[in-house]
Amino acid sequence: MHTSSANLRSTEIEIIKIIEAASRVESRGLLVGPGDDCALVRPPEGEDLLLTKDCMVEGVHFSTDYFSPEAVGRRLAVANLSDIGASGGRSIWALLGLGFDPKRPISYYARLIDGLLGALKEDNVALAGGDTVASPRGIFLSLTLIGKTPKGRSISRRGARPGDVILSSGSLGGSHAGLLALTQKLTTSIPYPMMRCLKKLHICPQYPKGLGEALLEADCVTSAIDSSDGLAKDLRHIGEMSGVRCILYKEKIPIPRPARYLARIMGMRPYELALRGGEDFALIWTTPSERLKEARRIASSLGHRAFEIGRIEAGSGLFLEDSHGLQKEVLEYGYTHK
Repeated sequence: MHTSSANLRSTEIEIIKIIEAASRVESRGLLVGPGDDCALVRPPEGEDLLLTKDCMVEGVHFSTDYFSPEAVGRRLAVANLSDIGASGGRSIWALLGLGFDPKRPISYYARLIDGLLGALKEDNVALAGGDTVASPRGIFLSLTLIGKTPKGRSISRRGARPGDVILSSGSLGGSHAGLLALTQKLTTSIPYPMMRCLKKLHICPQYPKGLGEALLEADCVTSAIDSSDGLAKDLRHIGEMSGVRCILYKEKIPIPRPARYLARIMGMRPYELALRGGEDFALIWTTPSERLKEARRIASSLGHRAFEIGRIEAGSGLFLEDSHGLQKEVLEYGYTHK
């Protein structure tokens, strides 16, 4: 299908108008927003800035067969908001890069932008600017998020210490189970309530808003990461960057009941969904054992959970431990972009 340069320019202008109209919100420190060559911002006094970026490519990170435009936009926002939260920060500004497929109607992008900006506004994040470009091979999205954290204080993957407890703010493996339910030909049907739950876990993930920031303020966290690439890979990051060994309790990994059902009919071990999946966007963090009670209290006060899923020891590597104390090293697992 041939699209003229004039039509491409017309489509781009319409998309920009939609973004500018939808992003007109007041934001402290945002002096010049969308519409200029550059955004002009004034960093909060006495605070450091956090910067993160996530990209999404049609056919790699999402399929329009089962993702609505709004869900695509919201998913992009959550992936970035989760990163800032895992660093103990609060998101304030965003920059959007949109590669649009000119074969899709303008209404599609209006809905996508509505989902994205709706999720950002829930966290009081202002869109400061961005760029648009035609992408004839499918939709490409890039979101840069800027957050703030008290000067000299943030959470990284480097602070875990022997004796720390490993915690998760939510269930794991549900998003990967949802992806499998949507894309694999199953020999056994999944009951409708379970299928609906699995779809929601994959398409509409949530992140633990405010938890990282609260844990940092209360000195209840030594390291953290959001569960975006699978529990095995995520914990390996913490272990390698902190120079410690991670012990994961196999029977205590919080896996949703529908995901366990799917694992059973597919001949998988349920914990494999958590180890290799990702995109649950739960917070995985370590806390000193003497601060465990307070960490749980903080999570509960914000409406989140604090599942104890493992411990930190001296050494290296990631090991899966059963209820009898038998350990097996986890060598492979985790999401890889293809």
